[in-house]
Amino acid sequence: MGTLASGFCPNTYQEMATGFAAKMSVTFPDTFSGVEISPTAPADTTKAWMKIDGLGRPYRIYIFAQGAWIALHPQVPGSIMIWIDALPDFDTFDGGDNNAIISAMSGAMWREVTELRGRFPIGVGTPPGGSAIAVGGTGGAIESEVTLTEANLPEHTHECSGSEGGASGTGFNFFDGDQSSSDPPPDPLDLETEAAGEGEPFTVPTLPPYSGVYFLQRTDRLFYVG
Repeated sequence: MGTLASGFCPNTYQEMATGFAAKMSVTFPDTFSGVEISPTAPADTTKAWMKIDGLGRPYRIYIFAQGAWIALHPQVPGSIMIWIDALPDFDTFDGGDNNAIISAMSGAMWREVTELRGRFPIGVGTPPGGSAIAVGGTGGAIESEVTLTEANLPEHTHECSGSEGGASGTGFNFFDGDQSSSDPPPDPLDLETEAAGEGEPFTVPTLPPYSGVYFLQRTDRLFYVG
C-alpha cells in the first residue's frame, strides 16, 4: 500500500489516522496494453487480467496497481448478508485472508455481526406511538413477566344474592357488622364477594415464529488481490 515517510511521528490519533489513510488510497493506471484471459496472473502487468476458472468461466477482472493484481469487491462495506449455514472461514471466504488489520487490500472480506445475535433487525426511525430507533440502538425483550392490575381488566360486575327475612321479617340477611337482622339494608348496599386469584405473574412470549440465521457484514476491505 506504500510506505510512510522516514521520521513519521504523529502527535495525535488524528494525525496517525490521516497518515495511514493517505497510504491506503489506490492509484490506477490510465491505459492498458490489452486483456489477458487466463486462470493465472499474466506476467505483463500493463494488461488487464480476466481471471477464469478451470471450466473457462469468467471469475473477475483484475488490474495491476499499487504493486498487486486487484479487483473491486462488488458489495460495498457495511452491507449485510443473511447466512443460513455454518459460519464460513473468514480467513479465506470470498477472497479474504487472515491479516487481522483490515485495509483496502488485506484482511477478511466479511465478519459475523455479533451485535445481532439473538436479535431481530429493525428499521431506523420512529415507529407510530414509539420511541426513536437509532443505528445500533437496542431494546425490546424476548419475554417478560406481567402482572395484571385491576385497571387492565375489562369493566365488569359480579352478581350477589340474598334472601328476605330477619327477626321481624322486614329486613334482609345482609350485615355490615353493626346492624341487626331486622334492620333495613344499608343504602347504598356495600357488599363484597369472596376473594379469588393469587396475583401470580404470567409469561408473555414476544417472539413471532422464527428461524435462526447468521448475519454477515462486509468489512472495510475494498479489493480482491489476485
